Amino acid sequence: MTMKRTMNRKALVAPLFALLVHCANGGPASSAQATTPEGGAGDDAGNDAGELAPDGQAAPSSQGDAGGCDGGNGTVDLPDDMGIDANCDGADGVIGKDVYVDANVGQDTNAGTPSAPLQTLSAGLRLATSRGGNVLVAAGTLTDDDLSAAGTWAMYGGYASNFLGAPKRALTIVTPPATGLLIEQATSAHLAHMTVQAQAPQSGPSSSAHAVRSSAATLVLDDMDLQAPPGADAPAGAPGATGEAGNSSNQCGSRSNPTFAMGTSSGNGKSPDGHTVPGNVPQKIPAAQAQSGYAGSDGNDALGTLSLVGGLVSEDIGTAGQDDGSIGYGGAMGGYGAVPAGTYQGNWAGGGPGGNGGCPAPGGMPGTSAGSSVALLVLSGEVIVTRSSLQAGLGGTGGDGGAGGPGGPGQAGLRPASIYPVTCSPHTDALEENCASYGGQGGNGGAGGHGGGGAGGWSIGVLMAPSATSTVDSDTTIAVSKGGVGGSGNGGSRAPSGQAHAKFTLP
Repeated sequence: MTMKRTMNRKALVAPLFALLVHCANGGPASSAQATTPEGGAGDDAGNDAGELAPDGQAAPSSQGDAGGCDGGNGTVDLPDDMGIDANCDGADGVIGKDVYVDANVGQDTNAGTPSAPLQTLSAGLRLATSRGGNVLVAAGTLTDDDLSAAGTWAMYGGYASNFLGAPKRALTIVTPPATGLLIEQATSAHLAHMTVQAQAPQSGPSSSAHAVRSSAATLVLDDMDLQAPPGADAPAGAPGATGEAGNSSNQCGSRSNPTFAMGTSSGNGKSPDGHTVPGNVPQKIPAAQAQSGYAGSDGNDALGTLSLVGGLVSEDIGTAGQDDGSIGYGGAMGGYGAVPAGTYQGNWAGGGPGGNGGCPAPGGMPGTSAGSSVALLVLSGEVIVTRSSLQAGLGGTGGDGGAGGPGGPGQAGLRPASIYPVTCSPHTDALEENCASYGGQGGNGGAGGHGGGGAGGWSIGVLMAPSATSTVDSDTTIAVSKGGVGGSGNGGSRAPSGQAHAKFTLP
């Protein structure tokens, strides 16, 4: 029994001794070596740690691993959640095949190794796909907005600067513009351990915010944080211009309306429907202004429906107010005046003609519909989301419709004709000539219609085009905000407010 116990102890000691020899002669570096900065003493040989030596074997590592180096040959080390250097080349992944990116110290002209990283994701993706490797990204902020590459590729962020240890998605932040980070052309793409924070959109036609947009055949988003800011508020529609003033031709551009024509001496200045009062006999002021024309038709509010325009989320808009109002009524003819004395005593002097009505005004422009906030927009293909967080901001506020323009002013009443050469008393009164009055002023043209209101923006976690699909696992959270309020139209009406959905498929 004693002999057997002794032999078992020896059997355990031998492998431990061999492991110590391995570590002392080119195995995993000690903890003291792990603190050596890249480019320091560990790189004196000129090769980056773990690059293949001329004989095809992995070069000795100059950095410590995350506790899992197995003494491999440097050809296999898939990026993992613990950032373990499984092939003893000094970093997670395979140096010389995989591409390393560090926005803080990298240059896109570098070799793409941990000690000579690239600076941008797009450059890293181009190099990695050319040699069949993955992209590993260190902590930092990147501004890439387009990851377009054919084939199958993967990108892993959240690493410390030495590309060892468990990656954290909060460390690698991509800040594309409001159009979002676009993933396209890929047959299969994989993004992991990164935060995407889209920049705020500007007010205008493309006022929506998108964190990620995908048209890849298959995209996997694993341990990602997608943050879309609020959609932009929309501007109000411009008001209509003032209509053209009444004129002697009774024309408003190419339009005329004889129904509301100038008052004449034969008609005593009264419009056909009897709304305009004729001048009195005699009077020292012009006859009362005629009735204004009828206002134009109001525009329609936006319906609040979403669509895709150029691969971006957009929303319908309302219509402008119309300029189909009427010309103002013609002014009343000035009152007849009796000749008080002289050769023509007892005769009448004709009053001045009434002025033509003003022209109708153009309508107001519609308010623009507001921007929406979308964390993930699936333009085509399939997106699979695991262990992630998707956040959509508030929808923007729709723009108010513009007010219609004021109708053009009616023409001033015209001067009475000098039918009889008689001077009345007092002869200095400019409003009396042959004891008759000026004609009345024409009515103003009809005001333009009010523009329709713009719809409020939406807040959506995952928005899919009709043919696209998405799968979201139970470990993923989707947070949406409120839709924006619609803009006002005429009479206090409002366009629809935006909606809020965790997932929504366009019809």
